[in-house]
Amino acid sequence: MSSDKPCCPTDAPPVRDPYKATGDYFYLSGALDCKRAVLILGDVFGIQPNAKRYVDTLAKEGFLVLYPDFMREYARNMNNIGIDKNSQEYARFFEYTRDYAFHMILARRACALLRRLGVEKIATIGMCWGARVAFDLAGEGLVEAASSAHPSRFTAEVMAPAARVPICVLPSKDENAEDMAGVEKAVNAHTVEPHVYKLYDKLTHGFFGNRFDYEKCTAEEKEQLDDAIRVSVDFFNKALVVVTQTYTHLFLLFFRF
Repeated sequence: MSSDKPCCPTDAPPVRDPYKATGDYFYLSGALDCKRAVLILGDVFGIQPNAKRYVDTLAKEGFLVLYPDFMREYARNMNNIGIDKNSQEYARFFEYTRDYAFHMILARRACALLRRLGVEKIATIGMCWGARVAFDLAGEGLVEAASSAHPSRFTAEVMAPAARVPICVLPSKDENAEDMAGVEKAVNAHTVEPHVYKLYDKLTHGFFGNRFDYEKCTAEEKEQLDDAIRVSVDFFNKALVVVTQTYTHLFLLFFRF
């Protein structure tokens, strides 16, 4: 039975409290019974609405997608994106993005969370600063595939930990050309299938993250973005093959006889 009484017996607002929470924030999209997952290591702007587009797109393709809030209070936004690069604030932000040991702690927790949810196969996609963490997780055996879109601080040497898993690298036109030449060579020589390298020469750094303007992009840019999405989805589908229970049962039955 409905009531016309207010839900709260007071109009008092919430208090401003200096308490600093110690938990982690995540954006989760997709079916919870999915056996295949993609772990997002997003750009420096954190979990903004624009970055959720790609996450939700992957979820619609049949993946459980987890996007941890790695940037926390250091996330760039319209108020601080233009700060002086010689300032202490920028120095703290810069050093935070380079604290890979710290970021790996949350990344490992995210992988553990996905396993607790019943996920059998995990792929990473590291954007910008997150490319290294995406490949380091593969080196620790925590994921079954590693990928990156518009990576930064990314070289063939950074890719090395993912030597035993499928890999995919999708750079934009803004990435360091010399570094990407070495990355392309390393991807093409990778011994595990699938291995994919594709340069998007019309897209700027951040096309899967918060920087891409869906309202103002050109037809050529939109075409390349759609292709990048298709290539990444195809990579995840091929890299995260899950043997169904029915198939496993039939295999064991055949093997028994």
